[in-house]
Amino acid sequence: MIYDNVPRFDLPRDFIAGEIEGNSLLKLYSNFPCRIKAGIFVLCLGGTIRATINLTQKTIRANDLVILAPDSYIQAHELSEDIHLAFAGFSSEFVGSTDFVQATIEFLSSAYQEPVIPLSGQTVSIYIRALRLLADVCLLPEGFTSRETIQSILNVFIHTTSELYKKEETRPHPPHSRQQEIYKEFISLLMKHYREQHNVSFYAGKLGLSLQHFSSTIRKVSGRNPMEIINNIIVMEAKVQLKTTDQPVKNIAFNLGFTNVSFFHRYFRRHAGVTPQEYRGGEIFVSGKRKVKEEKVPDPEF
Repeated sequence: MIYDNVPRFDLPRDFIAGEIEGNSLLKLYSNFPCRIKAGIFVLCLGGTIRATINLTQKTIRANDLVILAPDSYIQAHELSEDIHLAFAGFSSEFVGSTDFVQATIEFLSSAYQEPVIPLSGQTVSIYIRALRLLADVCLLPEGFTSRETIQSILNVFIHTTSELYKKEETRPHPPHSRQQEIYKEFISLLMKHYREQHNVSFYAGKLGLSLQHFSSTIRKVSGRNPMEIINNIIVMEAKVQLKTTDQPVKNIAFNLGFTNVSFFHRYFRRHAGVTPQEYRGGEIFVSGKRKVKEEKVPDPEF
């Protein structure tokens, strides 16, 4: 089954699965950063994708498994024309109604930091069969699958993926330096707290480091100072909300921890090069849904 109508930000039903061939649909993810509300498993069967996932640039190739945990960020930069993907996604509403976080606690932080895992031939075959079985289940008439059945399917993916991450951890890798560990811990903290904590000192304190040591360590590992990274994710989230919701700019500012709307305007313009209204410009919002002027694509469901 080739699924050519995948919603961009969330899924309109509990779960959906299928295959994508070609890059036309994925180009929708290249216009601006997207925050994925659903939990999505993607297996690359062919082609290459260069994308930024959760602040880190990745190149995805055949036999790579991509785990997009809920609230992951993604933006595609380069897409080959021969892309072939198999996927399964579970909606944010469904994930929120299950014990998803508890069940994935062992590998969730690893998935945010390392969302792409190369698979061996045998493991690839298992995932292909599982994903294609899910695609067949999607074709069943409504009422033939219960939430309990879908939860069982999700559990299979959770436990299988958890085992993959455990194997990755035990596989010989070049040893991580303490500086690299600090950077990983910083990114993990940032993904949890960026909406309310914008100060570098907060993250340095959480890691028990002096501000100077923390800042120099992050710069050595990433080539950027911590404030640049914090600004990056705040602006990324602001762009997502501006493009995918009809919330007033002041609400978006408050959602991101800004108590002064004028300061948010100046902040966004300094980092994005345009005002929030200019960035949102060219789009009309009708009944909470987004209507695109420039490109004729179906409205996503939120």
